[in-house]
Amino acid sequence: MPEVGQKFYNEDDAEQILRLASSMSTPIGAMSRDQLLATASELGITPQAVEEAERQIVSSRAELSDRAEFDRRVRRDFYGHLASYVIVNGFLCGINIVTGGYFWAVWPLLGWGIGLAFSVVETFFRNSESYQEEFEKWRVKRQRTKPS
Repeated sequence: MPEVGQKFYNEDDAEQILRLASSMSTPIGAMSRDQLLATASELGITPQAVEEAERQIVSSRAELSDRAEFDRRVRRDFYGHLASYVIVNGFLCGINIVTGGYFWAVWPLLGWGIGLAFSVVETFFRNSESYQEEFEKWRVKRQRTKPS
């Protein structure tokens, strides 16, 4: 039997109060490992399952970080390649126009352009097979050269 003057809350209000109180007592969005294990235990989740999930999260974050670093490197390399293409071929076209005659500058434009097209695929199409292969090669090489 409820005590006289005791206040009751519906589930939504109780949840909001507990969330607010939790955010006041810990850093925003943070939960200690002990709190995590206690909550998991209440839900019937074993500590081993929590540890495995932690490992998977750490591994996933590491891969996302590696992919972001790889993407930055690949894009930087691509833009360097593009700048070289524009500068050199612009110079060749300029020479060809000044000297006149047959437009021979088209051949370096086309030849180098094919290579540049492959570079576009590797740089901007992340689901391509070549992107995945290059990422895995880079990751293995990085692991070998990374100081432990």
